[in-house]
Amino acid sequence: MAMELDSVLHGVIRPHPEICEESAKRLKSELDTIFHDVTQPPPECCEEEREKQLKPESDSDSDSDSEPRGASYEWAWKPIGYLKEKYDNDPVPRLFQCSSFVYKNKAQEKHEQDVEDSVAEYLKTARNLSPYDAIHIPTLALENQHGRNWPRPLRIRDDEHRNHLIHLSKFALAHYNDHNQGAKKYVFVGFVKAAWRLTPLGSNYITFQAKEDTDVDPSNYPAKTFQAHVTYRKNGKEEWTQVMDCSIKPDN
Repeated sequence: MAMELDSVLHGVIRPHPEICEESAKRLKSELDTIFHDVTQPPPECCEEEREKQLKPESDSDSDSDSEPRGASYEWAWKPIGYLKEKYDNDPVPRLFQCSSFVYKNKAQEKHEQDVEDSVAEYLKTARNLSPYDAIHIPTLALENQHGRNWPRPLRIRDDEHRNHLIHLSKFALAHYNDHNQGAKKYVFVGFVKAAWRLTPLGSNYITFQAKEDTDVDPSNYPAKTFQAHVTYRKNGKEEWTQVMDCSIKPDN
């Protein structure tokens, strides 16, 4: 009768207790596999959290004393001393944390120091460089780029990508010609290189060359190097291109 009432009221028949027990064993086995033999440690300040996890939400969750409880989420708590003894000299970087402490083994501390050193060396080298002359960022330094907006060289994937950058170069040059009334007009000669950064969104820092637009033989005039900051975004069939800046690169 109880099974019929469950079906009417909830639309789902409660599974047999043996099925619940088997599911609990399988879930515990999966948790042990994921967390290996080390999980959150059992300092005194964590005991309250542990008791909350083990304490049932209410007595009404079980229909009878004879019915087995659901899956147990009790983990094997490990003290920090255990972590030190097992992982301090492990060559693999290890990091464990809970609400009371963060444990790092020697390899992890060395790795973090290597990352800091790599960042410092990169910043020292790139300190006086403009975004247009961005240099390669070391892999280790990239691990600590949160909150940073470092420019980096743009890798040209294929001819289509190169043609797109040429299009942006010509777009920027047209903007330059239109907004420099009375100044010399220039025609595009060739694409040189490009860099990018995360923000503003879609930022491209493009270097290209152009010559004066004149009736005289263009070969008599040396090409000028231009630098243009162009943002390009695309959403479906809609495209947005904006020239943030375009100017002739100083001779220095």
